[in-house]
Amino acid sequence: MIEIFTGFILFLMSNGQPMEFTPRESLSDCLATKRKIMRTGASEEMWVCKKGKLKLEKKTDGQFHPIEVLEE
Repeated sequence: MIEIFTGFILFLMSNGQPMEFTPRESLSDCLATKRKIMRTGASEEMWVCKKGKLKLEKKTDGQFHPIEVLEE
């Protein structure tokens, strides 16, 4: 099953291209998650919160997982 998500997305960017992307509930949720990642110091990549659209696919575990960025 495919679903389209429209809202805030947390992107892991490398060379201006999204490597990973995760839908978030709200802008505050996105920024809070970004702050937690940045505090660990484990990652020097660029994390960005943006509004956009993702294509989500329902997996066998019943959860929707992002598979494609439709719009940034």
